[in-house]
Amino acid sequence: MTQGSSTKSVIVFALAIAGGLSLSVDVATSSPQASASKNGEEVFLNRCSNCHGADRALAAPRTKKGWEGVLADMVNMGAQLETGEQETILAFLTEQHGLVNVNAASAEELVALGLSKKDADAIGSYRTDHGPFADFAALQRVPGLDLDRLNAVRERVAFRD
Repeated sequence: MTQGSSTKSVIVFALAIAGGLSLSVDVATSSPQASASKNGEEVFLNRCSNCHGADRALAAPRTKKGWEGVLADMVNMGAQLETGEQETILAFLTEQHGLVNVNAASAEELVALGLSKKDADAIGSYRTDHGPFADFAALQRVPGLDLDRLNAVRERVAFRD
């Protein structure tokens, strides 16, 4: 992309955000490398605000499985995504607006949530020995957890998908 082309894209993007315009033609004509280099939020805004506002899409946080379902529904209703964009959007939504189901999450997913490796392992072991957690109070009863750290991520914890 040339400097003039890059500047034009930034201006078109800014105008589209301000005016709620569609960028489908500009995005569809960009190269795969340019598309791959966009961050998840940009791809999300470019694609998802063609039909509705971003605030509507982000109103209810979901687990990764929940976001996968939403994206599948949008594609089934006609959302046009280039190769790799669905994964990019999913990563953005999961990382920035996602919940983690502590009854299904791996230790790595719990660490990514903000828990220590020790806490993540303790949750996994306790879950294996005692079954799924019913609610946050049950999760807090896992012996040895850093409760301050757990409470800090409370808003991102789910108990089902």
